Amino acid sequence: METENDLPQIASPAVELRDGKIHMSCAEAGARLVFTTNGYAPTIEKGQAYTVPFTPDVRHRAVKARAFKEGMNPSKVVTLTTRLTGTLRLNVCLKDD
Repeated sequence: METENDLPQIASPAVELRDGKIHMSCAEAGARLVFTTNGYAPTIEKGQAYTVPFTPDVRHRAVKARAFKEGMNPSKVVTLTTRLTGTLRLNVCLKDD
């Protein structure tokens, strides 16, 4: 996808809940994945760099992720929403914003 500044847009990250942990990846080699758990869209300046899978807790009901790479426009924001009931995770919803 081309944007108004003619730079290509990086692919959106894949975000999934697997084995009780949130995993992220991107098809674009060298992409930097950044996420938030506060409901705001991640930016390079305001977000946490993803390095390893993590376990969501009650405070992490929505995880928003975005991919960044120099020379490319940022990806769309991907949101993974979970509803936690004790240790059982229900209603995983994944969408592009």
